[in-house]
Amino acid sequence: MNIIKGNLFLDEKMDNSLVDIIYKLLENQLVEYDDGDFIYKKNKYSALFGFENNFFIVNFLYKTFDKLDAKTYEKFIANNFETMDIDERAYYIARRYIDTHDYDYKKYMCKSAYETIYITFSYACNLKCTYCFEANNNKASFMGKNIFEKTIKYINDISKEKITKIVFYGGEPILLSNVNYIKDIMSRYKKHRNVFFEFITNGTNLELVDDIIEKYKNKISKLIITIDGTKYVHDSRRMYKNGEGTFYKIINSLKILNDRGIRVTIRVNIDKGNYDVQSELLHILEMRLKNKKIIDIEYHRVEDKENGYSGVELIDMYLLVKEMKKKATINIMWAEPLYGRLMEIEENKEGYPIIQKSYCNFENMHVIDPLGRISCCNEINGDDLFFSRANILEIKKMNYRPICQNCDLWLLCYGGCNLYYRNMNIKGRNACLKQDYIKVMEMFISDLMDK
Repeated sequence: MNIIKGNLFLDEKMDNSLVDIIYKLLENQLVEYDDGDFIYKKNKYSALFGFENNFFIVNFLYKTFDKLDAKTYEKFIANNFETMDIDERAYYIARRYIDTHDYDYKKYMCKSAYETIYITFSYACNLKCTYCFEANNNKASFMGKNIFEKTIKYINDISKEKITKIVFYGGEPILLSNVNYIKDIMSRYKKHRNVFFEFITNGTNLELVDDIIEKYKNKISKLIITIDGTKYVHDSRRMYKNGEGTFYKIINSLKILNDRGIRVTIRVNIDKGNYDVQSELLHILEMRLKNKKIIDIEYHRVEDKENGYSGVELIDMYLLVKEMKKKATINIMWAEPLYGRLMEIEENKEGYPIIQKSYCNFENMHVIDPLGRISCCNEINGDDLFFSRANILEIKKMNYRPICQNCDLWLLCYGGCNLYYRNMNIKGRNACLKQDYIKVMEMFISDLMDK
């Protein structure tokens, strides 16, 4: 039996009997095993992969990973575990690939530790980005004093018992018209230990809130600032309304924040037009930003959730992130549930297993628009009445899709984005990306084998 990766590393050259190995696994994983009169079945979160005459099994809940021989692989495919040798079966039970009875996996369901309130004072922006998904929103609509006070009451109600993250959102939140509102909110909650702040900004107007950032920097979890590529590429898509580029302005903003010890996530929106310049962009950021511990680079695949995914494939995103991680001293992230699970497997992380409720945290998301409408999706930001929080029960029903939750890759994608799923369902199109996830898994397993 060849063990590649898992919660307990075993050297192939160890002269241990299989029984000794099983006992070590049982001891380390605190798994009880009694080979009684059970009905054995494959664990619902275990997935099988076969390619290039190699066979593997992965448990995405417990992060175990093993190579199988062809006969064992076929037994898993057929759910034929009664014919396994008792010691071999004990091993796969200990590794959580085989269940001996029905487990209540709901106990592993993650309960969100905090609520997120996105506040959109207006959809106005000082830029005209080529791919802005808010291009059709009413830029003349600004939050009035009455709606602002209702927003404060809403924050008060939410934050009474829960940790609350207030996200200044837009449009562009850091505009002169919004600064007094931002100051007011941050002042009101400066002593609330359970309330903290985040900015999602284009990073071109930070001088308007320079005093606020310095005064409340211990309450600011981070700023999220987008920069999409090298100067030519970035300036061709993220420019001022007069056509002037924003690259150097944003680089300077990042440097100022980094020098002042403010945590920043640099968001990079990836499509075919900027995929090939990411190494050069990384080099620029590495040279300019000295405090690497408070900088993250997070890659997002540009998506069209109205008409379907477009541009860069998932496998290409995986290859990009892998390549950037090799070169970077800055922390590299990929904004996909898939990536977090792969890293847990690769790093052989121990700990209590956790299952998310869905692809995103929509149940704990509150997106308030300039008119006071409250939705649970920051990507539609009040435009789609279906995603109003008044319809949260219907959205939960839509999110529960047995065909997805019974899939052995559920913990990689969680059924995907509800907005995308709904739009594809309306159009009568398939929303499942399982084959794309399988390609990524095959590449990931190949990479693990090479280590």
